[in-house]
Amino acid sequence: MQFGTGERSPYNRLSSGLRQLYSQVRPLFMDSERDLIQNRYQAGIILAPIGQASRDYGPAPIPNIAKAFAVSVCLIRNCILVASTLSREDLNQLMTAARTKGFILAWGHLVELCKVDSTIRAELVRDMFNNRMRVFELARARRTRTFSAGDGALTDQAANEWTEQQELRKLEALWIRVRARPNFRPLEACIEEIRDNVSGS
Repeated sequence: MQFGTGERSPYNRLSSGLRQLYSQVRPLFMDSERDLIQNRYQAGIILAPIGQASRDYGPAPIPNIAKAFAVSVCLIRNCILVASTLSREDLNQLMTAARTKGFILAWGHLVELCKVDSTIRAELVRDMFNNRMRVFELARARRTRTFSAGDGALTDQAANEWTEQQELRKLEALWIRVRARPNFRPLEACIEEIRDNVSGS
């Protein structure tokens, strides 16, 4: 990921409250290739307050800080989702179980697991390990379980997924339009986030 604080950088449009959060999260995103899951989880804990109404963060805080980091809105929301759904103990237990079973636990697995309630999540965790599911397989199992469970939750869930897919399509369209412009440096960040969203969708 690339970050900038130049005169025209989106960073300069952040409120003072968002700048404080930015400074705390920036090292975590810069070091995202190592301990990616733990770093994004910690980023979600730090960024969780921007989901609440507060004049300290100004209007549209999530889109604004996403622009400052040159990442997708979807990634910021997913960091907050995972951090607000799983406790640190829950996360460590999942990662320990994955290592014990020789299972490669990806960030996308956690995102999918956090889109359901605790009962369905426990079932999905068991199936994920037993069947060694890839992210897209877990996503399919989650959608099937959610639909079967009924309870009216599917409407909100489908709306959230639709929003995420729209974000992904916007990023893909942006890449197509500007791929011939080698001086457009944030492209690498866009590509990374497209891949993240594909694996986490």
